[in-house]
Amino acid sequence: MGETTDSGGEVRPATPAATSVSSMPESAAPAMSASVTMSPSMAMSNLQREQVLARRRTALILLMIAAVATLVGAIVTGNLVLLGVTLVVDVALAVYIAVLLQIKQRQATTRFRSSPLAEGPPDEMRMVSY
Repeated sequence: MGETTDSGGEVRPATPAATSVSSMPESAAPAMSASVTMSPSMAMSNLQREQVLARRRTALILLMIAAVATLVGAIVTGNLVLLGVTLVVDVALAVYIAVLLQIKQRQATTRFRSSPLAEGPPDEMRMVSY
């Protein structure tokens, strides 16, 4: 696969141009034809978005664990102070979920407004003839 033979019978290493897509593994051929280059700012934006989502997920999981742990602790010990802490953690969890839903709704609205279909037809339609 990595060598070619010229008209004189001499064997040489194949150049990248001489290597055909059909000689490549099937998994590599679609990847080459569908390659998408991302600008550094897009890659950074995607990375930042993934980091934000990971932080939100971690905070949500920790709040859920804290809510369950304090409830179990309050039930097992019968401590009213711990029951109060459970209520505070439950309220914090509810507020956090409400904020996450509000962010999601705002992002969906922003994406919808920025799409070309959301703008509708232009105010003025002009007929152009040649």
